[in-house]
Amino acid sequence: MNPTRLFVMLFATSFLAFSLGHYAARTSTPVPAGAGKEAAAAAIYGLILPDLAGLPQPMAQWAGRVLVVNYWATWCTPCRDEMPAFSHLHEKYVQRGVTFVGISIDEPEKIETFIRTTPVSYPLLIAGPGVLQATADLGNGPQGLPFTVIFNREGHIVASKLGRYAEADLEKLIHRNL
Repeated sequence: MNPTRLFVMLFATSFLAFSLGHYAARTSTPVPAGAGKEAAAAAIYGLILPDLAGLPQPMAQWAGRVLVVNYWATWCTPCRDEMPAFSHLHEKYVQRGVTFVGISIDEPEKIETFIRTTPVSYPLLIAGPGVLQATADLGNGPQGLPFTVIFNREGHIVASKLGRYAEADLEKLIHRNL
């Protein structure tokens, strides 16, 4: 693996773990469920994750848009199954202020091999397996895949789902938040 990519991946994972750990350490009383999600949502927009070229991509670049964040892996069959629908919806709504972002726990080489046979129209970023722990505050208690979180234009979580999204269900959520 390219040393620069490795450094960026380690930095991004460490930053996420530190941010969420710092938040937990500052909180001396139990956090209400909604407050935990809002803090986790804010942390998402603070992330800077590498893309497949190893270039850092700040999640904040998509602030002000309806943002559909999908955590996935190449070995996850439901993840692979929903990606064509995500690509279709991204292409259909990107001009109306909707962006899909895939965050993979795989190594870049595995992702590159995968997208040769399954092209994806939206940005793919790399976080590594440690990111699944951070998704618990976003509503992914079991830390499974696929896991999708939808943010409105104000950056608030409007939906999250563990498991495959049906295209029609996701499109309804997008319409409600345009």
